[in-house]
Amino acid sequence: MALVWRQDISVGDDRIDSDHKTLISIINTAEDVINGSGSRRDLERVLARLDQYTKEHFAREEETQRRVGYPFHEAHKLEHKNLIRTLTEIRERVAQAKDAYSYEKVLQGLVDLLEDWLMNHVMLHDLRMRTFVGREKAAPASAAPPAPVRLARAGR
Repeated sequence: MALVWRQDISVGDDRIDSDHKTLISIINTAEDVINGSGSRRDLERVLARLDQYTKEHFAREEETQRRVGYPFHEAHKLEHKNLIRTLTEIRERVAQAKDAYSYEKVLQGLVDLLEDWLMNHVMLHDLRMRTFVGREKAAPASAAPPAPVRLARAGR
């Protein structure tokens, strides 16, 4: 069954929400491949897309966290590092899988990673940012930048 984006998993930042919609699309594609409608080459393409996604999304998300003063930024960055490490391991196992049994084990590892990523990382950890993103949006923007300060020299 295909996953569908819901507004209640929005973190309140359009770029991050768009990225999460992309992740859902990637997960749905991976599910199609895993359920038999795709080849090993299709799976390699999904993993390459997921790899590119992580580089772009994690950089955006970490920048957003710094900008909004998210207090769990360092722990979240470590989670990203662990997800990348696990994804790299899965990509390596796909390349090394020589028989159907090994390949099936790799597919199960991918399913586990994707479920954990969406259910735990996005729906629990990423949603914690919503409060901080909301505070940033609610803060009034200054109408004009402050006027430059002119320093006077002594004796003038």
